[in-house]
Amino acid sequence: MAASLFLVLLLSQTCLGGEGKMVFKPHFDAGWKANTNFWRAEHHEQDVFTYMVMPGFAFGYKTAKSEIQLDYTLESYTYDDQGTRAPGVRKASDDNYIGHTLNMLAYTRQMKRRLLTGVREDFYLTRDPAESDVLNNAVLREKYYINRVEPFAMYELTDRWTVGLRYRNTYTNYTSSGWEDSIDNRGIGDLIYNLSDTASLNLNYQIWRRDYNMDTSDYLSNQVLLTYRKLYRRATFEAGVGYQHRSFSKDYLDSIDVVPWHISVEYATNPTPISPVLPEERKRTYASLTFARNFNDQAPGEGYFKGTRITLRTGHVFRKRIPVDLEGYYQKSKYEFESGITNSGGLARRDDDTYKVSFDIGYKFKRWFTLSIEPGYEKRDSNIRGFSYEDKSIMAMFKFFYDKGKGTE
Repeated sequence: MAASLFLVLLLSQTCLGGEGKMVFKPHFDAGWKANTNFWRAEHHEQDVFTYMVMPGFAFGYKTAKSEIQLDYTLESYTYDDQGTRAPGVRKASDDNYIGHTLNMLAYTRQMKRRLLTGVREDFYLTRDPAESDVLNNAVLREKYYINRVEPFAMYELTDRWTVGLRYRNTYTNYTSSGWEDSIDNRGIGDLIYNLSDTASLNLNYQIWRRDYNMDTSDYLSNQVLLTYRKLYRRATFEAGVGYQHRSFSKDYLDSIDVVPWHISVEYATNPTPISPVLPEERKRTYASLTFARNFNDQAPGEGYFKGTRITLRTGHVFRKRIPVDLEGYYQKSKYEFESGITNSGGLARRDDDTYKVSFDIGYKFKRWFTLSIEPGYEKRDSNIRGFSYEDKSIMAMFKFFYDKGKGTE
């Protein structure tokens, strides 16, 4: 984190030195959630209430050449068991915690705006395993922090060609000494060719090494991916395919390979890109459908799998006051090394099907004040005993987001 803060301070000398636009937006969420299977167990399901309080703020400053964006949220979670706990089931209140989320992006354009340099950082202190891997299939609730720092540089060689270099360091650290920490060091290169003002090809190459601090084997991955992207007035189409090879430091593990690919279609009534860091006013109508396949990156105990996921997100604001959102995914996880006992008593390689869907409907009393209700459903079917579960939930959320912008363009 110290390195990224140094780069932010360096960039701020350019950014804050001239006239620009500053934005400060405090936000506050508070809510209640009920789960029918809090621990996501195959047996002995436990009802739990969750109480959430999440204050934070977003800050941004932008000039003609540079920009700094920062969003911070403090997240307080309190859990309360409902009914009688089965023997051996731990108290949910033992998992009470205060987490933190910090997302930061700073960049500047130089050399007649052809050179873009900057840094991005994402920090989470959480119990949510999804923050550690896009394709995560775990239900582990151990508290950990993860910090990703990514300095980058992009240079426009011509109006058609752009090259980019990035370095990403990811550090995952569990607060309990019984769980494995890891470090991921990754180099990323991009060669982009603009076919037209609305279409491009991107040849992306990544090489990374993940080192674990305990028994899990370290590994080295090489991946190449060619992606085609096309912009329309209100839609974006993207498709990519490539190859990844992963080798392990322990001799008893064979190398594994996958053909990663993705296809996505996005539609929105407002085609202006939303900042990846600062929360902004939502688009009135949006929809996206994504199909993707790849390995998971982090897997203590060599729990690597080929994950194929279908994700749907859609929403609309009715009568300017009623936001409605639907989100869900299906993921097939075919494990490379992990085996177990099936329900019929045989031995087989692990194979999971995971489903998750949620429906959110709210009412905007003011532009910056929304109340919402969100029922959800999650299920995993596994061919191995002990890994299947079903969880139903409902959440009520209060959202406050106040815009206090000032300055000049």
